Amino acid sequence: AYGKMLGTSMLCGLLELGFSVMPLKYIKRIFPPMVTAITVILIGVALIGTGMKYWGGGAVCADMVWKEHSQVTDQNLTFPPPFPTCEAGE
Repeated sequence: AYGKMLGTSMLCGLLELGFSVMPLKYIKRIFPPMVTAITVILIGVALIGTGMKYWGGGAVCADMVWKEHSQVTDQNLTFPPPFPTCEAGE
């Protein structure tokens, strides 16, 4: 399986190299604006779920089991302040 992936990567690299030396006129004929616009929109739609997950605190916060969290199981539910505080004139 690794050899197939490596071969595909090398083939795609050669394809990109071919596109880089191709004149812009031919590239626009192969990829018209409608095709590129739809492709960019579909990539953006596919990334919405990931963006919302990481906007809300990341994968660690989303996957954390809050019922097993030590501060929640104590039942006093005293959470520390979100930033360090100074006490006694420190």
